[in-house]
Amino acid sequence: MDAEFIGTQQEEGNSYPLFNVTKEGHRLEDSTVVIETLLLENLEIPPYEIEAMAPHRLVEIIKIKAAKEGVKFSEKAGYYILLGIESERKQGGHTNA
Repeated sequence: MDAEFIGTQQEEGNSYPLFNVTKEGHRLEDSTVVIETLLLENLEIPPYEIEAMAPHRLVEIIKIKAAKEGVKFSEKAGYYILLGIESERKQGGHTNA
């Protein structure tokens, strides 16, 4: 592994995963970085899990859509949707709910 997950940082109501670079000889070795830095430095992203709660209204909208489409909904689905929304925001994309 090039890095290890060390926890999360709360900022403006969002949780961001933090990593410690462990790749021997790398210029950022022993530094704490965010996932974007791992990507920019072509470092392997280790497995990690963070908890996130989908806003209640979003969960309800997803459940209704899932029922209409005949798709089984799980609370975890809201988590992954939120990750996608946040990713779009960071890349400057537009998200219309």
